[in-house]
Amino acid sequence: MPPAKGRLWVYNGGMVLRRTPHAVYDTLYHLVWSPKYRRDVLQGEIQQRVRELFADIAEQYDITIEEMEVSPDHVHIFCSFPPRYSIAQVVTRLKSLSARAIFRECPRVKRRLWAGNCGKMAILLVR
Repeated sequence: MPPAKGRLWVYNGGMVLRRTPHAVYDTLYHLVWSPKYRRDVLQGEIQQRVRELFADIAEQYDITIEEMEVSPDHVHIFCSFPPRYSIAQVVTRLKSLSARAIFRECPRVKRRLWAGNCGKMAILLVR
């Protein structure tokens, strides 16, 4: 059996398996999020704040963000999370918690997006 490194198991081929008390998993998801009408509202201080919010949410809900890119009109997140969460739960948490915080801190973003809807999300399962 390979040596455990915290909750990660690293095998010879470089494959990393994550562990929970009832599961061993290696899932990676590529999430792509864009604001309503793909408006370029993720700029400057808002862009940095979105990075911080996603990192905080990920830490709070045991989501591992491998890569994250925040562009002015969309966000790419390459992440892994325990099987106790569905993709829908993770997407809902990331979008709703970050949108609520951004709208509260920067009301001009909500006005620019009109109704306050946060846009569309695409999910790709990477194996």
